[in-house]
Amino acid sequence: MPDWVTHIITTWLIYQLLARFKILKKNRYNEIILLFGAILPDINRLALIGEVLQPLLLFYTNEQTYYFFLVIHTPIGSLLIAGIIAQIFEKRKETFLYLVGGITSHLMLDMLLTSINKGVYFLFPFSFQPFQLKLLNSMDMSYMIITITIFLCTLFYQKAKNKIVIVNNFNY
Repeated sequence: MPDWVTHIITTWLIYQLLARFKILKKNRYNEIILLFGAILPDINRLALIGEVLQPLLLFYTNEQTYYFFLVIHTPIGSLLIAGIIAQIFEKRKETFLYLVGGITSHLMLDMLLTSINKGVYFLFPFSFQPFQLKLLNSMDMSYMIITITIFLCTLFYQKAKNKIVIVNNFNY
């Protein structure tokens, strides 16, 4: 699957495009929630989270642990997690929608790959048939170089137009 950098940058680029055409409200809160949603299905792969969750999952076998995390990486599992996370925030509906937007971006990117995980289980739990388009190889990192290049070009373009502040001075 695309690495977390590609998930975040691609989602950020889509957000910038949709905000430019006034389809999405542009503010830092929405952006952060959307980008968190972009890595949410892979949250178990972050080392710190994995170490925290591991003691809780000791009573499971490796196969059961795999399926637990597989559920998080499905539309239904991710929606469930997004709904739970959204309850923490004051703007529940907005938070949920932006989390779902990030999750959708994540799953669509994963669908493009030939993956060792066999693809995305879109119809889980009704079907255990994975789906993938096999347009990119998960071991080929050229897509990441292209994504980072587009990201940097977008940043420089926005900086030239004075629409973004890359470094913020905090005066107290």
